[in-house]
Amino acid sequence: MIFYGLGSPFADPFGPAHLFRTDLYVSGTTLFTLGLGDVVPHSQWVRELIVLEAGMGLGFVAMVIGYFPVLYGAFSRREVSISLLDARAGSPPTAAELMKRHSFDGGNAALTLLLEEWERWSAELLESHISYPLLVIFVHSIRIRAG
Repeated sequence: MIFYGLGSPFADPFGPAHLFRTDLYVSGTTLFTLGLGDVVPHSQWVRELIVLEAGMGLGFVAMVIGYFPVLYGAFSRREVSISLLDARAGSPPTAAELMKRHSFDGGNAALTLLLEEWERWSAELLESHISYPLLVIFVHSIRIRAG
């Protein structure tokens, strides 16, 4: 849109009829670092703008690569508590099974401790979803693949 706002400052072999499509093409090839060859900028400052856009493309890729381990770590921490819940409340976990398995002497204290852990887990889950909204999509896509 910046290039289009500048009046499509490129020489395009397809002619002036494709101005907006040429601008999209230049942005796409620059942002995804494919390079230019058939479209040439008309001025020096448009060249500089293209270099800036190429840097943004590389920065975007680096950000995604750096973000993935953070997402995976947050996902892994969540899954540990869910796995432990299966042992305490059956599979799939139910409140009735949880109460039944904690009906022994001292079970109230164990259940209280478990619920305190799950209160912390819920707070961490909320924090991770607020801090990393992409984690919601990441978890959903893993669950779909797992069946």
